[in-house]
Amino acid sequence: MLRRLLLVGAIALTAAGCQSEPATNSAAVTEPVVAASFWSKVPQDDQQRGEVLRHTRRIDVCALLPRETLGQLTAFGALRAVENDQPTACNAALGPAGYGEGTALKWSTNALPDPFPQDRGTVRQLGDVTTWTVASEQHCSVTAKFPAGVGVYLDIETKTPTDLCAAIEGLVPGILDRWRSAPPQGTSPDTVRTALHGADPCAVRGKLADTVEFGIKRTLNGCAFTYRGEEVILSYENRNRGVLTAAATTLTLDGHNVYRSNPSGDNDPIRSYNAPVGPELPQAEPAGVFGPPVPIVSVHAESDDVAKEVMRQALSLFD
Repeated sequence: MLRRLLLVGAIALTAAGCQSEPATNSAAVTEPVVAASFWSKVPQDDQQRGEVLRHTRRIDVCALLPRETLGQLTAFGALRAVENDQPTACNAALGPAGYGEGTALKWSTNALPDPFPQDRGTVRQLGDVTTWTVASEQHCSVTAKFPAGVGVYLDIETKTPTDLCAAIEGLVPGILDRWRSAPPQGTSPDTVRTALHGADPCAVRGKLADTVEFGIKRTLNGCAFTYRGEEVILSYENRNRGVLTAAATTLTLDGHNVYRSNPSGDNDPIRSYNAPVGPELPQAEPAGVFGPPVPIVSVHAESDDVAKEVMRQALSLFD
């Protein structure tokens, strides 16, 4: 069942290696900045893949596209707002406000699949970095991947009549240069630090006995493993308060408010447990109908007992 949930996109898990690590969130750990050449090396085993993910989590995603660079996108109008909407993602609003108006530019750091799909889009080389551009009339995305298996995804959507792909492809060289300098979390004034920034979602495995990863492996903010014979998916994300509490039952685990729901109705055996690990986040523009986002731990499991235990141990990492 959880494999089905994974496939329909309950969380964004893309292929990457995983290893069992000590039970600690790396958000509070200060590590030296890696050399630029680090990103040009292909990891050879799970330990090296885990190291790549750890250093990628240290990068301040909003710092990859600073405001002075965004302000140069004058074809789309004035820069209106920048928000750190996920621990590994940032977005910018340009031009007029209003539904369907203006331009939305989003970018995120990711563990990326290999190879890119060849059935659509255009694949190019930019030095040792592989880029993949996919375009439509009012939309364009560019993915740039280092040999290390991680990289950045950019997405722009607008009604402004201009060459979208040329605009964001022109941003890529600067983004790659900034990535190689590995700006740490908090570099950008637009980054809103939470307990999730830099945190390892697989750290909980160090507090649970006999876990084994399954299927698609760990990414920057997701971890999939078996525990007590059940498949478990854990993710770190920001979620709007209204979505978090909708159709959910509230319970308390070790002093934490946790929201329990069945993603596909009462007859679905999958249990979803979601718990805030920080206050609501400030927003550059008014919150929508679902309210402001809040950082959460999300656990999907096949029984309440397993979901509760995984959530309990995950929350202890933030105490």
